[in-house]
Amino acid sequence: MNPGEAVREALDELAGRLFGGAAGRARFEPLACAFAERVGRFAADEPWAADFVTLRLDWALLEAPADPAGAPWALCVARGIVPGVPAGLGAVALRAFASVFEIRPGRRTLALDRVGGAWGPLEGVVWPLDGGGLYEIRVVAEGGRLYAVRAPQPLPPAAESLVGALRRTALATLGRPSLDPLRRGRLRMAQNPRLDPSDVFATELAVAGGQATVR
Repeated sequence: MNPGEAVREALDELAGRLFGGAAGRARFEPLACAFAERVGRFAADEPWAADFVTLRLDWALLEAPADPAGAPWALCVARGIVPGVPAGLGAVALRAFASVFEIRPGRRTLALDRVGGAWGPLEGVVWPLDGGGLYEIRVVAEGGRLYAVRAPQPLPPAAESLVGALRRTALATLGRPSLDPLRRGRLRMAQNPRLDPSDVFATELAVAGGQATVR
């Protein structure tokens, strides 16, 4: 099992422990509402929705605030303050981060983090030689390599300006900005493929005011 697979299993188990059953559903409901406000609403039974269901769960575990101080659930678990959930599970889950990567296929696939600036070989995904471009990917970094935790989600070339805004925010704040504006665009495109990607992502850039927020 590579590091990406180990983190994926930890995230899936953590989601089941925290959001399963009646108590878990009650815990998850306000997070789902917050996701709807930040990214958008969607029907989970749509044929394209599986990746957004996974994204929403990961977002609820790793990005959304779960306590008044703004700590996400995975961090609360890692601190040992969530009864019945092993702290180590949260620690493993916290190794994952999402970013926008420029993929350069070849004998060894390289991934350039267009937000954080780092780069390295990407493991855990097989790319066709003509399969480069921009992708949102949740990864884990280990030993100079990046390992995919979730399936890469393609972004159209029209997202370039918004990715640039995320990069500027990262440089200005030394933080990792939220990818939610990009996700809103992806969701709108999934719901209505006839939309012009240039219009969709120009709207998201305008809403962000040319900048992006740090989560």
